[in-house]
Amino acid sequence: MTVNYVWDLPRASRLKNNAFVRTAFDGWSLSGISQFVSGTPQAISFTTVQGTDLTGGGDGQRVNVVGNSSSYCNSLLEWFNPAAFEVPGLNDRGNAGKYSVRGPGVDNYDMALSKRLPIVGEKRMLLFRWEATTFSTIPSFPPTWLRNTI
Repeated sequence: MTVNYVWDLPRASRLKNNAFVRTAFDGWSLSGISQFVSGTPQAISFTTVQGTDLTGGGDGQRVNVVGNSSSYCNSLLEWFNPAAFEVPGLNDRGNAGKYSVRGPGVDNYDMALSKRLPIVGEKRMLLFRWEATTFSTIPSFPPTWLRNTI
């Protein structure tokens, strides 16, 4: 989801109306684009220490899901619960879907602060703009009530 916004900040000349206040504190605006992106689907795989072929044919094998794959830690290092998966037994294809978990999403904020300066005696204005691309990029871990259960 993407949200665009522009906010013309309140004029300070409402409180004290003089030339300095109008020039320095009026005409400011804050704008930005905020993006909220979910994580990409991730496959869970496994290996055995011995390299044992558990399916008997060299075909791919999936893990067994034995619990909730959502992590309660919500950190970059532990964004899913590894205890929710186990190695399947001999000739067991596993019950996990191809993409059982989603990686952490990202919340990205791009912001700009601008100031409009009218040119004296004309109907034109000068615009100063300061932009911060990727002002804040935050890994987004879903809250407990929004998590997928497997």
